[in-house]
Amino acid sequence: MIHFHNSRPEFVGTLHGGKLAVADDSTVLAANRSALFQLGFRSLNELRGRRIEEAFNASLEDMIARSIRGSFHPITVYSANARPTASS
Repeated sequence: MIHFHNSRPEFVGTLHGGKLAVADDSTVLAANRSALFQLGFRSLNELRGRRIEEAFNASLEDMIARSIRGSFHPITVYSANARPTASS
């Protein structure tokens, strides 16, 4: 699970926080409405199956490693790719 908020870190863990369920291969499995809104997707179908790198400027492996080094405290990811890319 990845919990986030694009502009207000204090909202992580609240009803306003975005939540993504991510598979081991870094593909998105599920998202709450706040996550969809913050990342600029209209529906889960637009996001499901995309790699986490398409939503954030960091890989899942990097996020996990940084979280472990920080004793599992929240980490900063400085930008989100809030616009879906065109799919073919």
